[in-house]
Amino acid sequence: MRPSSLTPSVALTTPISGYVKSVSINPGQFVNPQDVLVEVVDRTGLHLELKVFEKDIARVQKGQRVLFKIPNSGVAQEQEAEVFLVGQAFDDDARTVRVHAHLHKPSGMLPGQYVAAHIQTAGARHRTLPEEAVIQAGEVSYIFARQGRGASGYRFRRYKVQTGPAQDGDVTITPLEALPDTTQLVRRGAYFLEAELSKGQDE
Repeated sequence: MRPSSLTPSVALTTPISGYVKSVSINPGQFVNPQDVLVEVVDRTGLHLELKVFEKDIARVQKGQRVLFKIPNSGVAQEQEAEVFLVGQAFDDDARTVRVHAHLHKPSGMLPGQYVAAHIQTAGARHRTLPEEAVIQAGEVSYIFARQGRGASGYRFRRYKVQTGPAQDGDVTITPLEALPDTTQLVRRGAYFLEAELSKGQDE
């Protein structure tokens, strides 16, 4: 005799709204009260969890701006977040500290995705240029600036600079000559200009 309490389906409700991340059961499967049936993710609380190395954690604090990208997402523009919590414990294996940041506009993100992030600390400001804009020449390097337009085309001037660390295709520069902030610096094609300058000197 079939018990009258059995029903072909049961409505399941969740205390939060969100998206189903995973389903751990199959139709007709017997489950116990303690079994996890479905995992639901609430994206309204989505935030970044970053791992910062021990040597850098002293410069990280609440309120700092975070710029990040999602690798292989096809979106070149960086997104923004803000640090709201700095962990107080080290991961003994990786020697890192967890840092959490609120997203300004969570666009196209999914829980568990990896991001490439930079935390803007209160460091000194430096001028930077793409690496292809700098002619490396030992301790002293060169950059070019557009000076105006002449009868035969644009005129350029070469400036001596000292370069610093490079990161993500950009390199910091310290001018060794007076260089006003309004100077129009060449951002690409520096090696072409250097070749033209050398050719003119040879001729």
